[in-house]
Amino acid sequence: MIARQSIDQVINAAHIEEVVGDYVNLKKSGSNLKGNCPFHNEKTPSFMVSPAKGIYKCFGCGKAGNSVSFIMEHDNLDFPQSIRVLAAKYSIELVEDNLDNAEYNEEKLQRDSQYIALEAANTLFEHNLWEDEEGKTLGLSYFHERSFSTETIKKFRLGYAKSSRTHAFTELEKLGFKEEILLQTGIIKKREDEKIRDVFAERVTFPFHNISGKIVGFGGRHFNKDNGPKYLNSPETELYKKSDLLYGIYFAKNAIRKLDKCYLVEGYTDVITLSQSMIENVVASSGTSLTEGQVRQIHRFTKNITIIYDGDNAGIKASIRGIDVVLLQGMNCRIVLLPKDEDPDSFCKQIGGPEFEKYIAENEKDFILHKSAILFEEAKNDPIKKSEAIREIVSTIALVQDPLIRNTYTQELSSLYDVPLQILHNEIRKSRSAKQHLPIAEKQIIDKIDHEINEQFEDVFEKIIIGEAQEKAITQLLIRAAEVPAVHHIVESRHIHVDEEAKNPHEVHTDENLQIANEVANIPKIKNLLFQELADENYEFENKFYEKIVFDAAVADQEGKNIDAAFFLTTPDVDTISFIANTLAMNYKISPIWEEKHEIKVTEIENNYYTELKECLLHLKLRKLESILVNITEEILQTEDEIALENLQEKHIKNKLLQIEIAKHFGAANV
Repeated sequence: MIARQSIDQVINAAHIEEVVGDYVNLKKSGSNLKGNCPFHNEKTPSFMVSPAKGIYKCFGCGKAGNSVSFIMEHDNLDFPQSIRVLAAKYSIELVEDNLDNAEYNEEKLQRDSQYIALEAANTLFEHNLWEDEEGKTLGLSYFHERSFSTETIKKFRLGYAKSSRTHAFTELEKLGFKEEILLQTGIIKKREDEKIRDVFAERVTFPFHNISGKIVGFGGRHFNKDNGPKYLNSPETELYKKSDLLYGIYFAKNAIRKLDKCYLVEGYTDVITLSQSMIENVVASSGTSLTEGQVRQIHRFTKNITIIYDGDNAGIKASIRGIDVVLLQGMNCRIVLLPKDEDPDSFCKQIGGPEFEKYIAENEKDFILHKSAILFEEAKNDPIKKSEAIREIVSTIALVQDPLIRNTYTQELSSLYDVPLQILHNEIRKSRSAKQHLPIAEKQIIDKIDHEINEQFEDVFEKIIIGEAQEKAITQLLIRAAEVPAVHHIVESRHIHVDEEAKNPHEVHTDENLQIANEVANIPKIKNLLFQELADENYEFENKFYEKIVFDAAVADQEGKNIDAAFFLTTPDVDTISFIANTLAMNYKISPIWEEKHEIKVTEIENNYYTELKECLLHLKLRKLESILVNITEEILQTEDEIALENLQEKHIKNKLLQIEIAKHFGAANV
């Protein structure tokens, strides 16, 4: 394990312009450098490198990060491998950390042994396919019947496991692999009678590659009906987590990134056939229902996903289930249903790759059109069922994270089915805030309050109750301004006049201010106020990604560390680095021409940090009030005692009114 001090030494030495410059032709652009993005095709350079901040940012595809994450993304390496590459570049001798070294080495040895065993097993299966008579007769002929070319079979490293129930075990044992390791990989299994059996005997094999290209498991298709299910995947292991793995992701990731779109299909052969037809940005869920982990894998390379499922009932239901999972991850979702009795494999072979892509382009539907068409077909002319269908579509729209996109979908639904826009907005807000029904006495009062909300600040209220957006804002504020003095905190409390143009927050310009200079010198920093408020409110993040960034910063602050950009960019997680780099890239100066041209005084971003902090803290209070209101509502629904019920109703109304008072701050001043 590389010692922390060595990692920090490498990160500090690895100048972003030098690292990226080895891969990209960079040219000077003001204080930054510009070039063509290495992660997607572009004719006009939109890839920026900031030597001062130590980050890169592409304004075309959105990729961002530091020196380490660039090597990780570009060369498909993990964090330790990237550190070693950069250490070699800068001639830095890495120090290995001896802390828990024995335990770490044991775990690493175990994992490495499993990877090697899986690679050896696949080499054996490939040998069986090409060199063994049984493999050629059954396996190779099967693949040729599926019209897979020799190049395709070798690209995906397809193979064959012989019919002998212990062939793989025996051959791998000869190579020195222990029974324990082979059991851990799922290549073999132990029956109740303690006998060892090969898992994939008498099956063609499809190796599963993780995103780095390492084999982590297998899929198998049998030739003997008595040999269990037709298709069989490896059991869950330490390396193979089916809910996080997509078949073909290793081969498809570059095409997905380049085309900024991913096609999702169901089976291995769908991926292989489309890839052979030069449609390479395709992955499969491998017979499992689409999961959040799988969608997150795709999200690393694009925000756009098109789900291509069979046109039968099973495919239709699967496509509807998949929509919500995709939207929850903040992605754009479109659907294509193939003709009845066709799957991507058969349909692509029938009409050819170019025509298949043309079919997708002409038939992919917005998820609203897709879901509504299906639900309204089921509802026929039943008005009750139609209402239920609209409510179900609304619940799906409510999952869309981007408020602007969500609003666009709401307008589309309104125009499609002639439903008043305000009604849809109300339903979406209820769905997002999980509002429950209340007793009649209270409901009348709350309905009156809600009417005021709907009339005067519906859009504002919907924005401020979104937990993830608030937590993102808090995290970004901390990254950009943790060590910035909260000058206006003292200004507000003591009415000190501070010159907005002053570079030093201690510069004051009246005799009265000089007498409290000592107090100004002890101005709390943004991080101090934020951490204190989080502690006082006992706030729990809903988004664990943002929670970890803030928590790590709070721990480091307690240890006396400086919470600056360099601190945040030392994380080994590439997604976190990308988020942090994008956040740091937000700090751009406003052109002086703007003020001169429009005669409008614009406060620089740096001078707005305390205002932004206040906004964040008010959001927190609103979130807490939302939680309190939900809890009170639950108590009301469970309480039979009239006095207790009256007290709870009074408490609910009091908190609801307080919630509205805070909400006025965000744009509803006339309520």
